[in-house]
Amino acid sequence: MAAAAEPADARGLVVCVTGSRGGAGASVLAAALAHRSAQDGLRTLLVDGDPLGGGLDLLLGLEGHEGARWPDLAQRKGRISAATLRDSLPSSGELSVLSWGKTEPVAVDPGAVRSLLDSASRGFDLTVVDVPRYLGDIGRPALRAAHTCYLVVPAEVRATVAAGVLAGFLRRETADVRLVVGGRPPGGLRPDAVARHLDLPSMGTLDRDRRVPPALEQGGLSRIARRGPLRDLCDHLLDAQSPAPAAPVKAA
Repeated sequence: MAAAAEPADARGLVVCVTGSRGGAGASVLAAALAHRSAQDGLRTLLVDGDPLGGGLDLLLGLEGHEGARWPDLAQRKGRISAATLRDSLPSSGELSVLSWGKTEPVAVDPGAVRSLLDSASRGFDLTVVDVPRYLGDIGRPALRAAHTCYLVVPAEVRATVAAGVLAGFLRRETADVRLVVGGRPPGGLRPDAVARHLDLPSMGTLDRDRRVPPALEQGGLSRIARRGPLRDLCDHLLDAQSPAPAAPVKAA
Protein backbone atom coordinates (compact mmCIF):
# COMPACT_ATOMS: atom_id res chain seq x y z
CA MET A 1 0.00 0.00 0.00
CA ALA A 2 2.86 2.39 0.79
CA ALA A 3 4.48 1.62 -2.56
CA ALA A 4 1.23 2.29 -4.43
CA ALA A 5 1.14 5.87 -3.08
CA GLU A 6 4.56 6.70 -4.51
CA PRO A 7 5.71 7.07 -8.14
CA ALA A 8 7.39 3.83 -9.23
CA ASP A 9 10.06 5.63 -11.27
CA ALA A 10 10.83 8.42 -8.77
CA ARG A 11 14.50 7.98 -7.93
CA GLY A 12 16.69 10.76 -6.67
CA LEU A 13 20.47 10.82 -6.63
CA VAL A 14 22.58 9.67 -3.67
CA VAL A 15 26.01 11.28 -3.25
CA CYS A 16 28.60 10.46 -0.58
CA VAL A 17 31.36 12.78 0.68
CA THR A 18 34.33 11.63 2.73
CA GLY A 19 37.81 12.91 3.59
CA SER A 20 41.26 11.38 3.73
CA ARG A 21 41.92 12.83 7.19
CA GLY A 22 40.10 14.70 9.93
CA GLY A 23 39.66 18.37 9.11
CA ALA A 24 39.87 17.82 5.35
CA GLY A 25 36.59 19.67 4.87
CA ALA A 26 34.36 16.75 3.87
CA SER A 27 31.59 17.60 6.35
CA VAL A 28 31.65 21.26 5.32
CA LEU A 29 31.43 20.28 1.65
CA ALA A 30 28.60 17.80 2.30
CA ALA A 31 26.56 20.39 4.23
CA ALA A 32 27.24 23.15 1.71
CA LEU A 33 26.38 20.89 -1.22
CA ALA A 34 23.06 19.95 0.37
CA HIS A 35 22.28 23.56 1.22
CA ARG A 36 23.08 24.72 -2.32
CA SER A 37 20.89 21.99 -3.80
CA ALA A 38 17.98 23.06 -1.58
CA GLN A 39 18.53 26.68 -2.62
CA ASP A 40 17.93 25.56 -6.20
CA GLY A 41 14.52 24.24 -5.16
CA LEU A 42 15.50 20.57 -5.04
CA ARG A 43 14.18 18.43 -2.20
CA THR A 44 17.42 17.57 -0.44
CA LEU A 45 18.37 15.30 2.45
CA LEU A 46 21.66 15.66 4.33
CA VAL A 47 22.60 12.47 6.20
CA ASP A 48 25.18 12.54 9.00
CA GLY A 49 27.09 9.26 8.86
CA ASP A 50 29.51 10.04 11.69
CA PRO A 51 28.11 9.35 15.20
CA LEU A 52 31.17 11.00 16.77
CA GLY A 53 31.26 14.09 14.56
CA GLY A 54 29.23 16.41 16.78
CA GLY A 55 26.21 16.66 14.48
CA LEU A 56 25.86 18.20 11.02
CA ASP A 57 22.72 20.01 12.17
CA LEU A 58 25.03 22.28 14.19
CA LEU A 59 26.77 23.50 11.02
CA LEU A 60 23.47 24.72 9.60
CA GLY A 61 21.92 26.04 12.81
CA LEU A 62 19.22 23.33 12.83
CA GLU A 63 20.11 21.67 16.14
CA GLY A 64 17.06 23.25 17.82
CA HIS A 65 14.59 22.11 15.17
CA GLU A 66 12.24 19.32 16.18
CA GLY A 67 12.33 16.01 14.36
CA ALA A 68 13.78 12.51 14.29
CA ARG A 69 17.48 11.79 14.77
CA TRP A 70 19.43 8.59 14.14
CA PRO A 71 18.53 7.04 17.54
CA ASP A 72 14.86 7.21 16.49
CA LEU A 73 15.47 5.32 13.24
CA ALA A 74 18.50 3.14 14.03
CA GLN A 75 16.61 -0.13 14.43
CA ARG A 76 13.57 0.51 12.25
CA LYS A 77 12.63 -2.43 10.03
CA GLY A 78 10.77 -2.56 6.74
CA ARG A 79 9.83 -0.01 4.14
CA ILE A 80 9.58 3.66 5.16
CA SER A 81 7.13 5.93 3.37
CA ALA A 82 9.03 8.72 1.63
CA ALA A 83 6.44 11.28 2.73
CA THR A 84 6.64 10.07 6.33
CA LEU A 85 10.43 10.33 6.28
CA ARG A 86 10.35 13.89 4.99
CA ASP A 87 7.73 14.96 7.50
CA SER A 88 9.59 13.43 10.46
CA LEU A 89 13.00 15.10 9.98
CA PRO A 90 14.25 18.54 11.05
CA SER A 91 14.06 20.80 8.01
CA SER A 92 14.43 24.31 6.69
CA GLY A 93 12.80 25.02 3.35
CA GLU A 94 13.69 22.22 0.94
CA LEU A 95 16.55 20.94 3.14
CA SER A 96 16.01 18.09 5.61
CA VAL A 97 18.74 16.77 7.93
CA LEU A 98 19.20 13.40 9.59
CA SER A 99 21.83 13.87 12.27
CA TRP A 100 22.73 12.52 15.70
CA GLY A 101 21.40 13.46 19.10
CA LYS A 102 23.55 14.79 21.90
CA THR A 103 23.47 11.49 23.79
CA GLU A 104 25.72 8.45 23.44
CA PRO A 105 25.46 7.00 19.89
CA VAL A 106 23.43 3.86 19.36
CA ALA A 107 24.12 0.90 17.08
CA VAL A 108 22.57 1.34 13.65
CA ASP A 109 21.18 -1.70 11.87
CA PRO A 110 22.51 -1.83 8.25
CA GLY A 111 19.05 -2.92 7.15
CA ALA A 112 17.62 0.28 8.62
CA VAL A 113 20.19 2.30 6.65
CA ARG A 114 19.28 0.54 3.41
CA SER A 115 15.57 1.08 4.03
CA LEU A 116 16.13 4.74 4.86
CA LEU A 117 18.24 5.37 1.74
CA ASP A 118 15.67 3.61 -0.41
CA SER A 119 13.01 5.89 1.03
CA ALA A 120 15.28 8.91 0.55
CA SER A 121 15.80 8.10 -3.12
CA ARG A 122 12.00 8.03 -3.54
CA GLY A 123 11.28 11.17 -1.53
CA PHE A 124 14.20 13.50 -2.27
CA ASP A 125 15.82 14.76 -5.46
CA LEU A 126 19.27 14.59 -3.87
CA THR A 127 20.58 12.79 -0.78
CA VAL A 128 24.05 13.79 0.46
CA VAL A 129 25.71 11.46 2.98
CA ASP A 130 28.70 12.59 5.03
CA VAL A 131 30.69 9.35 5.36
CA PRO A 132 33.47 9.01 7.99
CA ARG A 133 36.82 7.47 7.07
CA TYR A 134 35.93 4.43 9.15
CA LEU A 135 32.96 3.44 7.05
CA GLY A 136 30.94 1.61 9.70
CA ASP A 137 27.31 0.53 9.55
CA ILE A 138 26.14 3.71 7.80
CA GLY A 139 29.04 4.31 5.43
CA ARG A 140 29.05 0.98 3.62
CA PRO A 141 25.31 0.87 2.75
CA ALA A 142 25.49 4.54 1.76
CA LEU A 143 28.40 3.94 -0.60
CA ARG A 144 26.65 0.97 -2.17
CA ALA A 145 23.58 3.14 -2.82
CA ALA A 146 25.60 6.11 -4.08
CA HIS A 147 25.86 7.31 -7.65
CA THR A 148 29.10 9.16 -6.80
CA CYS A 149 31.50 9.46 -3.88
CA TYR A 150 33.59 12.62 -3.53
CA LEU A 151 36.89 12.07 -1.73
CA VAL A 152 38.28 15.29 -0.23
CA VAL A 153 42.08 15.21 0.02
CA PRO A 154 44.22 18.09 1.34
CA ALA A 155 47.19 18.87 -0.89
CA GLU A 156 49.60 17.25 1.57
CA VAL A 157 51.88 14.26 1.16
CA ARG A 158 50.62 12.33 4.18
CA ALA A 159 46.96 13.02 3.39
CA THR A 160 47.51 11.90 -0.21
CA VAL A 161 49.15 8.64 0.90
CA ALA A 162 46.26 8.03 3.31
CA ALA A 163 43.82 8.77 0.47
CA GLY A 164 45.41 6.05 -1.65
CA VAL A 165 44.53 3.47 1.01
CA LEU A 166 41.04 4.87 1.55
CA ALA A 167 40.34 5.03 -2.19
CA GLY A 168 40.94 1.28 -2.37
CA PHE A 169 38.20 0.69 0.20
CA LEU A 170 35.87 3.12 -1.55
CA ARG A 171 36.30 1.47 -4.95
CA ARG A 172 35.23 -1.85 -3.46
CA GLU A 173 31.97 -0.31 -2.21
CA THR A 174 30.99 2.10 -5.00
CA ALA A 175 31.65 2.39 -8.73
CA ASP A 176 32.28 6.14 -9.10
CA VAL A 177 34.90 7.82 -6.89
CA ARG A 178 35.95 11.39 -7.71
CA LEU A 179 38.53 13.69 -6.17
CA VAL A 180 38.22 17.13 -4.58
CA VAL A 181 41.57 18.61 -3.52
CA GLY A 182 41.36 20.71 -0.37
CA GLY A 183 43.25 23.83 0.57
CA ARG A 184 46.33 25.58 -0.69
CA PRO A 185 49.35 23.26 -0.84
CA PRO A 186 51.59 24.06 2.15
CA GLY A 187 54.55 22.26 0.59
CA GLY A 188 53.95 22.94 -3.09
CA LEU A 189 52.07 19.70 -3.87
CA ARG A 190 49.88 20.56 -6.83
CA PRO A 191 46.29 19.32 -7.18
CA ASP A 192 47.11 17.64 -10.51
CA ALA A 193 49.90 15.66 -8.81
CA VAL A 194 47.43 14.46 -6.15
CA ALA A 195 45.02 13.37 -8.90
CA ARG A 196 47.75 11.50 -10.80
CA HIS A 197 48.94 9.70 -7.69
CA LEU A 198 45.42 8.58 -6.79
CA ASP A 199 44.36 7.94 -10.40
CA LEU A 200 41.04 9.67 -9.74
CA PRO A 201 39.19 12.25 -11.83
CA SER A 202 39.52 15.66 -10.19
CA MET A 203 36.35 17.74 -9.77
CA GLY A 204 38.01 20.89 -8.46
CA THR A 205 39.50 22.36 -5.31
CA LEU A 206 38.03 23.19 -1.92
CA ASP A 207 39.81 26.51 -1.39
CA ARG A 208 40.39 27.91 2.06
CA ASP A 209 37.91 30.59 3.07
CA ARG A 210 38.61 32.67 6.19
CA ARG A 211 34.85 33.07 6.73
CA VAL A 212 34.32 29.34 7.27
CA PRO A 213 35.77 28.70 10.79
CA PRO A 214 33.80 31.47 12.57
CA ALA A 215 30.66 30.59 10.59
CA LEU A 216 30.90 26.96 11.72
CA GLU A 217 31.10 28.07 15.35
CA GLN A 218 27.90 30.07 14.90
CA GLY A 219 25.95 27.52 12.86
CA GLY A 220 26.13 29.91 9.93
CA LEU A 221 27.43 27.71 7.12
CA SER A 222 24.27 28.39 5.10
CA ARG A 223 25.09 32.11 5.17
CA ILE A 224 28.58 31.85 3.73
CA ALA A 225 27.60 29.16 1.22
CA ARG A 226 25.59 31.75 -0.72
CA ARG A 227 28.68 33.15 -2.44
CA GLY A 228 32.40 32.61 -2.77
CA PRO A 229 34.60 29.61 -3.63
CA LEU A 230 32.52 27.12 -1.65
CA ARG A 231 29.38 28.00 -3.59
CA ASP A 232 31.29 27.88 -6.88
CA LEU A 233 32.53 24.37 -6.14
CA CYS A 234 29.04 23.20 -5.10
CA ASP A 235 27.54 24.64 -8.28
CA HIS A 236 30.13 22.76 -10.33
CA LEU A 237 29.46 19.46 -8.53
CA LEU A 238 25.70 19.86 -8.89
CA ASP A 239 26.05 20.62 -12.59
CA ALA A 240 28.09 17.43 -12.98
CA GLN A 241 25.36 15.39 -11.24
CA SER A 242 22.39 17.24 -12.80
CA PRO A 243 19.79 16.27 -10.17
CA ALA A 244 16.27 17.11 -11.36
CA PRO A 245 13.03 17.64 -9.40
CA ALA A 246 11.03 14.42 -9.08
CA ALA A 247 7.27 13.99 -9.14
CA PRO A 248 5.50 14.99 -5.91
CA VAL A 249 5.07 12.22 -3.36
CA LYS A 250 1.61 11.89 -1.83
CA ALA A 251 1.21 11.12 1.83
CA ALA A 252 0.06 7.57 2.43
